[in-house]
Amino acid sequence: MVVSAVFLTRRTALLPLLTLSAGAANVALNVLLIPRLGIIGAAWSSLVGYAILAAATYLYARRGYPLQLDLARIAALTLVGILLVAGNRWLVPDQSSAAAIGVHLVGAVAYAAMVVVVLRAPIARLRVLLAESPATTPPTAASGRIAEPQETA
Repeated sequence: MVVSAVFLTRRTALLPLLTLSAGAANVALNVLLIPRLGIIGAAWSSLVGYAILAAATYLYARRGYPLQLDLARIAALTLVGILLVAGNRWLVPDQSSAAAIGVHLVGAVAYAAMVVVVLRAPIARLRVLLAESPATTPPTAASGRIAEPQETA
C-alpha cells in the first residue's frame, strides 16, 4: 500500500525498475532454489521477491512523502501468523487429515480475533479522523454550504 504515496507525489518513473529488479531476484532465486528444494524453493523465492519489492517501494515512497508505518503491529501480526502455522504443523504432522483441517480452522479463527483486537485502536482513530473531516460531514444550512430554503409569497 505504500505505493499510494508514490502515485500521490506523481513520481512513478522508477516503479517499473523496482518491479523488474524484484522479478529478477525472484527468477535468480528460482534458478538456485528449485533444483535443491523443489516447489518449496519456488515459494521461498516468491516470498523474497515480494519482500524486495515491498522494501524497495517503501524506501522510494518515503523519499517523496512522509510515511509512518505501525511496524510494531505489523511485526506482531506477522510473528503470530508464522507461529500459528508452525504450531499447527507441529501439532498435527499429517496435514491431510481431518484433524489438521480442524486445527488450521481454529488457528485461523484465533488469528482473525487477534487481528480485530490489534487493529481496534487504529480503526477507532481512523473513524474519529473521518468524522472530523469536512469532506465527509453532510452539508447543513449552518455550515453555509447549502442555501436556506426561501419562502415564496
